[in-house]
Amino acid sequence: MNAQISSSSKTGKVLRRAAWVCAAAASLGMAASASAAIVVASSGPSAGKVYPVGKKVDENDRITLQAGDSVTVLETRGTREFKGPGRFRVALPGDAPRNTAFSVFSRSRVLASRSTLGGTRTGQSSDLSPNLWYVDLDRPGTYCLADPSEITFWRSQQNEAARYTLAGPATAQNLSFAKGSSMIATDTPVAAGETYTVYREGNDAPVGTTDFVMLDTVPADPEALAETLITHGCTAQLTAMSTALAMKSF
Repeated sequence: MNAQISSSSKTGKVLRRAAWVCAAAASLGMAASASAAIVVASSGPSAGKVYPVGKKVDENDRITLQAGDSVTVLETRGTREFKGPGRFRVALPGDAPRNTAFSVFSRSRVLASRSTLGGTRTGQSSDLSPNLWYVDLDRPGTYCLADPSEITFWRSQQNEAARYTLAGPATAQNLSFAKGSSMIATDTPVAAGETYTVYREGNDAPVGTTDFVMLDTVPADPEALAETLITHGCTAQLTAMSTALAMKSF
């Protein structure tokens, strides 16, 4: 009889412990999902210190800004820019459907080229890349690549022909754009960790330098992808994505 009571007591303790572990895991999961928003741009007298780029904030939190402060946050519905002075809630109240612009902006280069060739997608600034994975030759810097086997180079100005050169340590490739053309896809490989200088024919000075980061995996979630771009310093892509997903300014 005592053996049965002891066994039952142990079973009860195991069940209670399992229930506690499940509850704790659920609580952690809820906390993680609640802190989905991330700061993607910040400027001003206090914003840069209090809300630096890459800082995660709970979507239910409120952001307090001083005069001259500006903070852009990427949350479930897209990016929102807040300008001080004032106190602002990070996410809009109510259900938050996923911003469909993200799937269009981050789609593969082949599909994107079919939908954006000859024009600029609605809602996207004409001088910013219409696709996350295009390398903007007029905005050199660090670029994150999802598929380095084929790279699409892009330019914003299409009103005249232009010739660019991407010069690396051992090789150089020429990129000639016809009038009205904005994209060139090439399978010429680039190397991670190498620095490439971008030249435009007719300019005395180089446009700038570019290097590449090869991503092993690409996050499907916009907040996680933004964090990846921030971690690797792919700021031109972060700016283009923030603009593509922009909502109303406040």
